Parts: sequence; structure tokens; C-alpha cells
Amino acid sequence: MADAIGIDPDALTVTLEQYATAVADGVDPSFGRSAMTMAPLQPPLNAIEIWPGVATASGGPRRDARASVLRPGGKPIPGLYAAGAAGSVWGHLTEHGGGLTDAIVFGRIAGGEAAVSARRASPAASTG
Repeated sequence: MADAIGIDPDALTVTLEQYATAVADGVDPSFGRSAMTMAPLQPPLNAIEIWPGVATASGGPRRDARASVLRPGGKPIPGLYAAGAAGSVWGHLTEHGGGLTDAIVFGRIAGGEAAVSARRASPAASTG
């Protein structure tokens, strides 16, 4: 991964080892994060380039944990999913990468849910 993102592999190894130690110790000497904000990293690891941006207005459709867009009464709209900054669960962090994080997390959930829904709608597709 270090080569793919253009950083020194040894520096990445040291950084990951330092983070693992901080998680295990429950103390972050580099950034002062509390133990409850840190978790062990699980492979595979991914890297994305993030650029600073301006704050945006948060809003958009409400959705549930399965990324389904909800009607005003809270009932999911079949086949309609949402991910990204619109309706983000991290709306207060949109300008700090929250929208991107939301897009990755809920995009994956939405894709999985849509695939399951498509297989249910077309039994022939699931027997391939």
C-alpha cells in the first residue's frame, strides 16, 4: 500500500505499529485521542486521497442502517438506497471527510442490499 500511495514503506510500518501500541495501551501520545475513539485496524487496509473543501449544508433523505431511504413515517422505500453526504450520519463532519466516509460505508451496505433485493426479485439470476 505504501508504494501505491507514494510514501516510504518503513514509515508506514512504524506508523501502523505506533497506532497498534496506542490502541493496546489505550493512550494516544501522538494526538491525545481517547481510548474510546481508537480501534484495532483490520486488514485489508485502504487509502484514499482527501483534499480540503468548504463546508456544505447537511440534509437529505433519512435512511436506516441498511441504507434504505425512509418515507416520512419511517417505512423504507423498496429499492431506494442512499449513501454519502446527503442525509449523512456524520453530517457534522461533512467538511472533514465524513461525507466520504459515509459514501464508503453506506455505499457498500447499499450495494449489498441492492444485490440481495435483485436476487430475490429474479430467482433465475441467483441460480445462474
